[in-house]
Amino acid sequence: MNKFFDPIFWFNQRPGLLIPFWKNGLIAVIIASFVLAVIVFIVKKRAGLYRRLLDRIFTFFTTNFFIGLPLFFFNHESIPVLSSRLWYILWFIGMAIWIFFIVRYSLTLPDRKKEVDKEKEFQKYIPK
Repeated sequence: MNKFFDPIFWFNQRPGLLIPFWKNGLIAVIIASFVLAVIVFIVKKRAGLYRRLLDRIFTFFTTNFFIGLPLFFFNHESIPVLSSRLWYILWFIGMAIWIFFIVRYSLTLPDRKKEVDKEKEFQKYIPK
């Protein structure tokens, strides 16, 4: 745990292989991203108002799947600069920022639902 706070641990250009715990965790994140992307892809076909939200979530999982694969490959092959732990930090920071924007968008959905209901109520009285 002491290495965790050492900058040399994170910025080493030749970090070596991941320990089995972190390697299995990375594999789990990659597989979970793929499975969740497929599930969201199937569900978003039937979603009306929530389609844009599900599109964003689908893009999030798909992108993280395609980012995780090269990170795993570079670490497995011990490619000097590309297997640096700095890439994992940047990846997780990017995921956190992306999740923030997805959550912020999802908080606007109740207002949009009210607007859609109000428009449907108004359209009921318009002759066609």
